[in-house]
Amino acid sequence: MANEIAAAVADAWDEIERWYEAQGAAHLILPPASGEQIAALETTLGVELPEAVTASLRRHNGSTDGGWPTGTLLSCDGILQEVSVWRDLLTSGDFDDLKDFVADGEALKRSSQLEVPVVWCCVAD
Repeated sequence: MANEIAAAVADAWDEIERWYEAQGAAHLILPPASGEQIAALETTLGVELPEAVTASLRRHNGSTDGGWPTGTLLSCDGILQEVSVWRDLLTSGDFDDLKDFVADGEALKRSSQLEVPVVWCCVAD
């Protein structure tokens, strides 16, 4: 299964790279993340990333700021920064009074895991 996932990610990146090249924007996608960067990300997050995410990071460690059609494809460092912001917000109590962030009377800040953001999306006005 891991080989199938890696092949699917490689095929997707081949298509993405062709599109970026055709736009003259290949410089907007970053070089690969190192094995050490991915391992540090997993250690800091306390989770093993899905194979598709690690395969993608091994191909390109995100994009430059605003270098993805809908915003920024986060690098290992970008993922850590986003998770840190969300964890800080959840533990600060900022969302305790919002129904969307409360499940069974317990604020999501008490959850042991936080989803890993990969793409920071921006919407134009």
